[in-house]
Amino acid sequence: MNNLLKLYSELLTIYVNQIKNIELQNNELQNNELQNKQRIQYDSYAVLNRHMFIYDEYLQNTSYRGFCYSEKNLIMPYLVDFIVVFENSSDEIKTEFQKLKFKNQGQEYLDNLLQDKFPFVNFLQLQLLELKDLKYKCIIPIKPQRSNASIKIGKYEKDLKEYFEKVKILDNCLYEVNERIKLVEELKNKI
Repeated sequence: MNNLLKLYSELLTIYVNQIKNIELQNNELQNNELQNKQRIQYDSYAVLNRHMFIYDEYLQNTSYRGFCYSEKNLIMPYLVDFIVVFENSSDEIKTEFQKLKFKNQGQEYLDNLLQDKFPFVNFLQLQLLELKDLKYKCIIPIKPQRSNASIKIGKYEKDLKEYFEKVKILDNCLYEVNERIKLVEELKNKI
């Protein structure tokens, strides 16, 4: 029980610190946006929760501009440690933990993050299935039959490049989820 409370306390501390970091980024962004007379408001907790299980490959691309990437990677080891210990605890310990855990607003948002993630390996397996499905839906372009069809060959080369980029991104996402599953299994074996 003490170990579970300790892990939760560490997770909650790092989680709240990263929320504060996002709020600082938001304030800096708003100060810059006020000069342009545009104001963007968002809830830092909701933003972080929404980004926690987005794959690193997507968080690092230009559309996300790395938003929440570092925060996610700081929190994830603590999150995985806590989840593994929590899942391997008895029902009595889980009930006692729910009574004794810290009660504050950060805890409520953290609980929202954890909702629907148990059992964690099953959640990760579902992510794997979705990624594999996306990968199998990628259709490799077919090379034109005529060698003098320059417009079609140009389109084929562009489509082929996009295909390999998409497959590479999905492979990186698959690797991330597989590594997380390995980590969970290793931690379960240590307990």
